Amino acid sequence: AAADGPERKYKMLHRVMNASGAVGGACLGTAFSRDGKHWAVDPTRRCALLTADTTTQVVWSEPRQRYLATTRIDSASAAITRTVLISESEDFISWQRVGTLGADRFDPVYAREFYDLPFFEVPHSGGLLVGCLNIYHIINSWEGPNCPPSPRPSWFDRLSYQLVSSRNGSSWQRAADRQVFLPNGPPESA
Repeated sequence: AAADGPERKYKMLHRVMNASGAVGGACLGTAFSRDGKHWAVDPTRRCALLTADTTTQVVWSEPRQRYLATTRIDSASAAITRTVLISESEDFISWQRVGTLGADRFDPVYAREFYDLPFFEVPHSGGLLVGCLNIYHIINSWEGPNCPPSPRPSWFDRLSYQLVSSRNGSSWQRAADRQVFLPNGPPESA
């Protein structure tokens, strides 16, 4: 593939900046390196993923013979701000959206902000992906001057983690009926 030559041994998705140095357009571009120290932005793909935020992860899937990436995006819903976008690429240059993972009607109103999805491919599993979905607990109408008075609920402004899995990279199942996998410590531990 075009992205596998010696000049492209190391690969990176990065936030695209405009000429003034500010983040421009909330998208991710590609960059390549021979040694992992000196990077060249791919001039042919200024925005490889047109919609992207932070907490991006990329893995090579041997069974699929393609790269898989997750990143956080803004949701189309006014009640939900953040959703996880799943994309794939055969060459690390051209990326296609293959799915999203966002809150649904079964998620409590305070657990609808899906921050990121660190994941890995289980070796010798035929491509099983396992991840840890990070969910930010807040109610959007409580931001700014509308924040509830103290004491706030113990879940407020915290993350919880759920185990998820996927066989195809585009649709994900949440394990154990969406039970929290890694609970938060007591409020004073934050």
